[in-house]
Amino acid sequence: MVGAPFEYVEDDEGSFGGAVYIYFSSGEKRKRHENSKVFLKPIKIRGPGVYSQFGLSIAHLGNVDGDSHKYNDFAVGAPYSNDGKGEVYIYHGAKSPDVIKTEPVQVRTFLLSLNFDTNGGFKFACCSCIMIKSRS
Repeated sequence: MVGAPFEYVEDDEGSFGGAVYIYFSSGEKRKRHENSKVFLKPIKIRGPGVYSQFGLSIAHLGNVDGDSHKYNDFAVGAPYSNDGKGEVYIYHGAKSPDVIKTEPVQVRTFLLSLNFDTNGGFKFACCSCIMIKSRS
């Protein structure tokens, strides 16, 4: 997977800011001069909104949906989507490009999911997230 958070596309479907490209291996051993045949044509997932920076971060989640095939699922960050609040998009993994879904199975607003205030302060930090704020 390759994130392209600064990619901008304007076409018949609308305007999109950011993308993630998913490359699947062709599954065949190739010689050195055949490098262009190692991967199949990538699947492109477009980000919402023009300035969302969708794809700035990509995280491996393991098999969160518990499918019997144990395909790895992943999360994609868009720190400036939803009017700058940021969102995290969850996708289920798949065996091949013809079965992977380009629509997220879940979308979470980043600030609200960590229980942060939107006024620049914070209520509390949890888990391994450490917040330090100083006044200058």
